[in-house]
Amino acid sequence: LEHLFGLPGSAWEQLGRVPASVDMRRAVFFDTETTGLAGGTGTYAFLVGLGFFEGYDFVVRQYFLRDYHEEEPMLEAIAADLGRFGLLVSFNGKSFDWPLMETRYRMSRRRVPQGGAPHLDLLHPARRLWKERLGACNLQNLEAQILGVHRQGDVPGHLIPTLYFDYLRTGNVEPLADVILHNRLDIVSLVSLAGWLGQMVTDPLGATPDGELLCGDDLYALGRLYESRSMLAEALTCYETARERGVDAVSESTLLRQLSTAYKRVREHDQAVAVWQKMIEAGSGLSLFPYVELAKYHEHVTRS
Repeated sequence: LEHLFGLPGSAWEQLGRVPASVDMRRAVFFDTETTGLAGGTGTYAFLVGLGFFEGYDFVVRQYFLRDYHEEEPMLEAIAADLGRFGLLVSFNGKSFDWPLMETRYRMSRRRVPQGGAPHLDLLHPARRLWKERLGACNLQNLEAQILGVHRQGDVPGHLIPTLYFDYLRTGNVEPLADVILHNRLDIVSLVSLAGWLGQMVTDPLGATPDGELLCGDDLYALGRLYESRSMLAEALTCYETARERGVDAVSESTLLRQLSTAYKRVREHDQAVAVWQKMIEAGSGLSLFPYVELAKYHEHVTRS
């Protein structure tokens, strides 16, 4: 936890376009389990988990809807807790969890808590950094492939609404114990994932939280993220190091094309030319790209 607090606010700004002034000590990590996966006014959040820091301890607090008529006091209790925090952190929360919570508050004619608060949705940077290499970027796959966590006997997400409806019909809460554990583990994983992503963008050439160096594919994806933020020096460092370590998820010609384009953007023409010539020597498929770029370079720069 001390490591997470030590990461600069600029890391969260780069990952989620939230203000660099955000403080992870005032962040609340949240996740919901619902009666449906499509959302809508008929969908209830029957389990809401909040994770937050108290000193260097991480606390998970969960709110369970025993029956529909108890929704209002549950929403009131959640709002009272949320008022203490200055940053929302979720996984796909911007598209699903938080809009659903806003709907439930409005349906209850209550003010939506944390209106306008910064929201860091970790799904979006995770996709940008790992989609090419991993394919699926759901939280459980990221746990296994990135965090090295393998859940045993975890309840599948598509079964969770059915388990809740069974509870409402029978009154037997025992099968929901696995759902409550699932929700708690999701929140704990959010903290680990935030720390991993924050470390990547803060020190891309340093060790990850597991002590390893980033592979070439991850450095290439991180370079793309930096370039989208107009951080071209950082992007070039990532591309060059990815070139040294090698890439698998993308072709080397794709990497060289991105590298040369970044050099061109910062007007490092000699380096760009060297990359284009390397692409031609390597016979990068049948691509005309390096030839066209060299022609434009000579027309506009050397005028020869």
